[in-house]
Amino acid sequence: MLEMGAGLFVADFGRGLRKGSLEEKQRNDYLKEAYRILQPFGLLLVAEPAKVEKQKELEGAIKEAGFKVLEAYQRASFSCMLAVKV
Repeated sequence: MLEMGAGLFVADFGRGLRKGSLEEKQRNDYLKEAYRILQPFGLLLVAEPAKVEKQKELEGAIKEAGFKVLEAYQRASFSCMLAVKV
């Protein structure tokens, strides 16, 4: 985890959210921790290698953790989701 000035806090969970990875079982724990450390209306950005069939599953996990997904989009070979803590 890297803390930056001006109220910005960045946490890199590495491969922890990727479906099929060893850390898949911990995905919900990672998302819950992100929810815990963010202030209200804090933003979460998730970028994963693009697999359209897995995007809905990840979006569901993000919502289940308490976030509202604001935008889901493709950037190069990545599926990206921007969510806010509500």
